[in-house]
Amino acid sequence: MLSIVDKETYWKLVDVGYERLIPKPEIWHLKSVQDLVALSVLQHCEDESIAEIGGGASRLLPFLAKRNQCANIEEFRGENGGPSSEIVIENVENISTKIGEFSELVESESFDTVFSISVVEHVGSDRLKGFFRDCHRILRPGGIMCHLIDIYLEDVNGDNRYASSRIELYREPFETGLFEAKGDLLVSKEAVFSTRYVTNPDNVMMLWNRSAPHLVEKRQCAQSCSLLMLGVKI
Repeated sequence: MLSIVDKETYWKLVDVGYERLIPKPEIWHLKSVQDLVALSVLQHCEDESIAEIGGGASRLLPFLAKRNQCANIEEFRGENGGPSSEIVIENVENISTKIGEFSELVESESFDTVFSISVVEHVGSDRLKGFFRDCHRILRPGGIMCHLIDIYLEDVNGDNRYASSRIELYREPFETGLFEAKGDLLVSKEAVFSTRYVTNPDNVMMLWNRSAPHLVEKRQCAQSCSLLMLGVKI
């Protein structure tokens, strides 16, 4: 599956009660939705091996670690707004490396599930192929890959060339046979903003403008949305 997360999906997850399973955020933002979408995929896991990629101060691992063996693949170097010092979560192993480097610190076929939230968009286009191949390497046969990916979308008259190019790269692991898609695959021409999509509220975008001012111009004409990428290792 490769799809844009919409408001209907979010409210269905709220109605089911997923919000009660993890700590309530100080402010509601796009990650609040991404957390629930990831949790809807993962919350039934039990006695499995789960890795969060770039989890930082993970919001989901404390819940998942109650019934599973969990790892946080994170270097804690403060990159992209993440924590600059190690964070210890009970029953969670920290593995100091990056996916895409094929590090021996992460054994091949060692996890049933790998997931990430707001990480993949920071992986350079020239490194994405290696990132997904490394995800494939560390998953057991039939393992699940789940990524929630930030993406900026403009309206039908806007400039969505970068979003379209990234979507084509996100489709590649399915088209080349690394993963089987669990659902439909978004195509680049559908990379256009719609009011049915979940987005960040204005107060959060103002905070983001202060922390990453180089994107102010883009945020004046684009909405911050989220993709769900979900597949099974073949």
